[in-house]
Amino acid sequence: MSERYYRTVQDRLSGRWLVVHDLPGLPSSAIDCDCLTQGAAELEASYLNAARRARLAQEADERTLLGQRRWAA
Repeated sequence: MSERYYRTVQDRLSGRWLVVHDLPGLPSSAIDCDCLTQGAAELEASYLNAARRARLAQEADERTLLGQRRWAA
């Protein structure tokens, strides 16, 4: 899974950098945090994406241990 769930955008009004994720079914994004610099925002987004990947992998492992399988859609 190489998708980036969290991404960075610059706020048009303040110029600050935001870490956001898309809201399903809506044309807007949720703001997870704001940063002074683009570099700080990229680092935070990278950390959040890595934590999300680890959590999803752990959940998949737990489902496997319980004998549950992911069904193809």
